[in-house]
Amino acid sequence: MLLHLLLGTLSILLTQILVGCAIAGIGLVFRRSFGLRSLTLDDCLLAFWTGLAAVTLFLLLWNFFLPIGGWACCLILTAGALGLWGARRELVAGFARRAWRPSPLLCVLLILAALWIANLSLGAMANRDSGLYHIQVVRWAERFPAVPGIGNLDGPLAFNNSSLLFDAMLSVGPWEGRANHLANGLLVLVFLVQVIVAGARLAAGDRRPRRLFEFLLLTAGTSLALHGRVSSFVTDLPASLVVCVAMVVCYGLLSEAHREDPEADFRVVTIATLLALAVTFKTNAAILAASCFPLVMVLWLLRVRPSATRRLRTLGWALGPVLALALAWTGRGVILSGYPLFPASLGAVPVEWRVPAEHAEAEFAYIVHSGRGSTQNLPVVQGEAGLRSWFLPWARSTLDDPYELVLPLAFTLLALLASLLLHLRGGTADQRAKRQEWWLLLPLVLAVAAWFFVAPEPRYVLPYLWSLVALIGSQTFGPRLLLAPQRSVRAILVGGALLGISPVLVSPIASKALRRDEPNPLLGIIRNNFNWPGSDLWFQPMDGRPKVTPYRTRSGLLLNVARDQCWDAALPCTPNPAPNLRLRDSADLAKGFMVEGSWQMENWPLSWQPNFLAAWRKSRAERKVAPQ
Repeated sequence: MLLHLLLGTLSILLTQILVGCAIAGIGLVFRRSFGLRSLTLDDCLLAFWTGLAAVTLFLLLWNFFLPIGGWACCLILTAGALGLWGARRELVAGFARRAWRPSPLLCVLLILAALWIANLSLGAMANRDSGLYHIQVVRWAERFPAVPGIGNLDGPLAFNNSSLLFDAMLSVGPWEGRANHLANGLLVLVFLVQVIVAGARLAAGDRRPRRLFEFLLLTAGTSLALHGRVSSFVTDLPASLVVCVAMVVCYGLLSEAHREDPEADFRVVTIATLLALAVTFKTNAAILAASCFPLVMVLWLLRVRPSATRRLRTLGWALGPVLALALAWTGRGVILSGYPLFPASLGAVPVEWRVPAEHAEAEFAYIVHSGRGSTQNLPVVQGEAGLRSWFLPWARSTLDDPYELVLPLAFTLLALLASLLLHLRGGTADQRAKRQEWWLLLPLVLAVAAWFFVAPEPRYVLPYLWSLVALIGSQTFGPRLLLAPQRSVRAILVGGALLGISPVLVSPIASKALRRDEPNPLLGIIRNNFNWPGSDLWFQPMDGRPKVTPYRTRSGLLLNVARDQCWDAALPCTPNPAPNLRLRDSADLAKGFMVEGSWQMENWPLSWQPNFLAAWRKSRAERKVAPQ
């Protein structure tokens, strides 16, 4: 068992390092194409995230024509290797500089963090949404190009979360069917390395507020690693991490950009690219992206005052990745559902496989009510009860994981209070000069407000609130670090580190689900932070197994119908069969699905929620007949 534990953990870690280096190599090609040659460790870490955007764009385009498999993975790894080879001189020169070298303690911390993430990654695929549709999306991407009208088979299959294509790319060779042990864990690993290095830089004397901003996001990264997220395909984890990295770059641009600094121009490009990537991962990042990038662009123009040529070049480079990602992503959405932003019914395209409008609207409503915890509160669903009827039960549910909403909101308010008190005592000239960075409050607050009024699922707001904590904390205490004695810096680092690792201890104790499974707090903490290998060679297998029954539609199409979750059932699988569903080509699944007539799905949204649809339809009918 110990040997299997060691082999499983190391195989995950080594594969993550290999894939991470390849993706960073692609990001370095993007950086070199912009004309930047010198490299630092920060540049290499950031190259991973821009490389991830390039990989995602490639996979979106690839899947228009081909399934995602070994060839796509080989091309990515080859491109990454060539990118690293092309940057070899800059890499050697960058790491040969003696401006900063990692201490032995930092190396030990990074190794421990990497082993912890790799061990968590060998855990079971236990996430409910992964069993409901993530695994099925990955399986379809592995076997077919983007399937027209697949939303008619099962609505969530058309949600178009592009991170699932990255998961499909890694499901090759010995990792076929096991990509969940690699993908999300890799993203968390890179993020934790980034924030831990930022803390080490602070300890070594680099007291720029950007370092503090980055380090204060440690808690967000640690929290996202728990609850089985790194061993599942959950899509909010990649989106949350990309949002956090984008905010780090935004803060760095506004706090450090100089008039003759070409790095500042590339940061503008990077911000645009990362915000667009976050939206393709999870549509709920759209409000942040739409408000943050124009704001940052204006502030960059005011701070740097670039020449007209420089403005046009930077804007062109920024809009290029954004438009490419947007067109590829929305184009794929039209193929999957007939809508560019399904389940939003805006921009419907007149194609024969288009999902019925009622189905799209119902899927969107179910997401809204799921976020409010009101899917079984029929008066709320029917529109007969308002905020008061769902808010208190929803608020109580947010205590289940305090690191998603309660704690970051509390720390945000405390940081605001501290900032106000220090301001009343009189700020320094340096503090007064740092007003521009406060503008980042605007897109973050707008994102939080949109989250609350649309679909307030607590896990979706985590990156915005922790970014608020980092922003206000850095603005309040960052300037004072420049003049503070070393013991004060150490105190802040110790406090930040304790807060950063606190989810390891607090989350298992706070979680109702974990307390129910393991009433002993100590054993709960161990279970939540350490995994033993299971029956799947060196890894733990999926928690669930599909229970399906055959169902034949009126056209003769045979479906596998799951009572609840399809998990890895044979294709085509759905929990919501429609009698009027048919193939566009009776001999080819790849040609896609369409429905004849109206939306007639059975057991929607789930068999154990039979009253939601009728209640929602009543509300919808009343809205349509209401006087304008």
